Amino acid sequence: ELEQLKLEWKEANDAAKATIEEKMEASKAKLKAIQDRTKAKMESYKAESDAKIAALKQQQQEVKESNKAKIEEKIDEIKADYHRRNEKLQEAWDLTKEALGPGHGDAA
Repeated sequence: ELEQLKLEWKEANDAAKATIEEKMEASKAKLKAIQDRTKAKMESYKAESDAKIAALKQQQQEVKESNKAKIEEKIDEIKADYHRRNEKLQEAWDLTKEALGPGHGDAA
């Protein structure tokens, strides 16, 4: 959508350019909102995963040796799930950053 508006802007007269610029700003605002939600999800998933892992490590210290392996397996599953989610969110982040252009979203 943003690329289409850029093309229209190049071909437009002054009055139309103002309208197109408004549409471009609205599109950029939508992309920025998506980027902000993506970043918040990434941070939330990390905090959630870290909390689960910390709780499991605490349990691991308190259980019998035979159960420690099961807890370690669960920790590995949580880490793998976090990495899968983070990869997808990072991809979304990169796409919005690319669409917004230089100077947007370098904080991920």
